[in-house]
Amino acid sequence: MKLVRPPSRTPVRDKFLAARAGLAAALIERDDEVDLVLTALVAREHVLLVGPPGTAKSLLLDAVARWLDGRRFTALLTKFTQPDELFGPVSLAGLKEDRFVRVTTGRLPEADVCFLDEIFSATRSSETAA
Repeated sequence: MKLVRPPSRTPVRDKFLAARAGLAAALIERDDEVDLVLTALVAREHVLLVGPPGTAKSLLLDAVARWLDGRRFTALLTKFTQPDELFGPVSLAGLKEDRFVRVTTGRLPEADVCFLDEIFSATRSSETAA
């Protein structure tokens, strides 16, 4: 079985390498995180970055979202965050027609890239969820 090498230069590869170089230059000593996020992007998988404050997690993800130039949704989660803030408010017109429909314009369901910051802050105990 003979392995076929892909062409060494393609526009997509050049754009990807330029983005990687730009991100790595802007985020000092974060090469592993840059590679992780870009690999997840290519694999169409989710990424969870966990670390202490000030380690450029938010900066990296926001830079990648800007590079993609797609529809972005960003939210800083707290224990008071409501589903309407993420998924959109319930449509009153829909309720009048006895349908439960959300107005999702500019919200998470319509986003190409989503960045949820402080996701563990949004967890609530059963006592506060009521």
